[in-house]
Amino acid sequence: MKKYILICLWVLGGLALYGCNQNTGPICNDNESLIDGKCVINRTDFENKLYNTAQLANVSVEWVVTLGEETSTSILKFDGSKSSVQAGNHMEYFETVGSSLYRYYPTTSGYQRETIEFNTNTPIQFFDTLKESDFTLLDSRYLLNYGTYPSIEAFVQTYDDEATYANFELAVDTFITQIKLDIIVGDLVYKLILNYYDYNQTTVEVPTYVS
Repeated sequence: MKKYILICLWVLGGLALYGCNQNTGPICNDNESLIDGKCVINRTDFENKLYNTAQLANVSVEWVVTLGEETSTSILKFDGSKSSVQAGNHMEYFETVGSSLYRYYPTTSGYQRETIEFNTNTPIQFFDTLKESDFTLLDSRYLLNYGTYPSIEAFVQTYDDEATYANFELAVDTFITQIKLDIIVGDLVYKLILNYYDYNQTTVEVPTYVS
């Protein structure tokens, strides 16, 4: 379980915005409007909240996974080019400098630093393309309708290539506040809860490392 959290850690704040044609007078698609010379995707207020959450470069996420009677909790923090993950007493940090991604991990002699590869195939922004029409609103929570959602499928398959999902729901305020879903791997059902907080107020400081 831990490796999947670490793989996903730095991706949340790293999704680039997809710009439209910057030439004068671009031709927009049917789902876009021309605003200030740029093609802008038409979104509802709800859809903007999902999209804006995916674009956050500064946020904390409580990542809770329950399997049967066992529950593990990790805290992911994102602060621009820096991020951290805490699982129990174990703390690791990540930092992007130019084209390099560094991992800081604890050892008996202090923190060590290593260079790791970027993984652009982990789409943790699995919710930003969802439409309001994909959900049913019930008691202030949005329940995902039955259907095919490739972005969610790609996310749960970071757990296992054969993983599927069920019972997807989310709550929103200005941004997403919580996402809940079941990740099903064979006979195992992982109940995943992501609690978002400290929007634009999260601070991460990478530790001094021993060479």
